Amino acid sequence: MGVETEAERGYQDAIRHVTRALEHRRHKLEESDPDEFAGGAEERRARMDEIDHLLEVIRTLKR
Repeated sequence: MGVETEAERGYQDAIRHVTRALEHRRHKLEESDPDEFAGGAEERRARMDEIDHLLEVIRTLKR
């Protein structure tokens, strides 16, 4: 692979930032008390599943 263009670097940077933010959010959810959510543990699990799905989509963008 050749030298990255400025646009490619910016794209990869954006992917890294979004990935880090989502991973941070997921970690906070893991540490949170399920009672903090109206739907309890089920709602917390659903939110973590949504984040997992977004992370999976982002991984496909890196290819």
